[in-house]
Amino acid sequence: MYLDCILLCYYEAFSLLTTTFYRLFIVTFFPALYTAGRQNTVSLHQTKLLQENNVLSNTTDDCGYLESFVSSWFKSSMSVHTSFKYYDEALDDVYLLWAQLLPYRCSWQRPDGVITACDVDVQACRIWNSSIPQKASMATPDHFARLLKIREGGISEFSFNTTAAASFFVGQTEAAFYVKAIYNENHAIRHA
Repeated sequence: MYLDCILLCYYEAFSLLTTTFYRLFIVTFFPALYTAGRQNTVSLHQTKLLQENNVLSNTTDDCGYLESFVSSWFKSSMSVHTSFKYYDEALDDVYLLWAQLLPYRCSWQRPDGVITACDVDVQACRIWNSSIPQKASMATPDHFARLLKIREGGISEFSFNTTAAASFFVGQTEAAFYVKAIYNENHAIRHA
């Protein structure tokens, strides 16, 4: 009888301890494991897509294609899109803050490679035209956070640099292809 009571106490203590550790794991580690594989990589993939098409357009004959692609890329990355509505009402809805595409080789490009400028009256264009830094090197998350009064931690910056075959000018066989894009992720952070 005494032995049965001791075994029952050990069993209950073990069960309680196991349940406590299980709950501790669920509360402590599961959220970290769950979110580790579910990060928003849209801006990274948008920038990679821009660079891939930049490298594919390796002759001046490809300027028409590149211009058409950049126009489509703008439409998909200009503003935040959700399943509820199309946003373009406030600063927080502007997703792409700034972008640069080099080398300069097409007449529609600016010599500094900055491609975020437009003449359409939408919030993104108003922000692009009013916040373009004087030099491309000044385009940083800090610059846009201060100028637009948004949280710097919610601004992401991606750039890619690739040397590849190109024939823009006579005798040229290679060129450095570079893209840089800065995104406003504050909307996603606010709704996470």
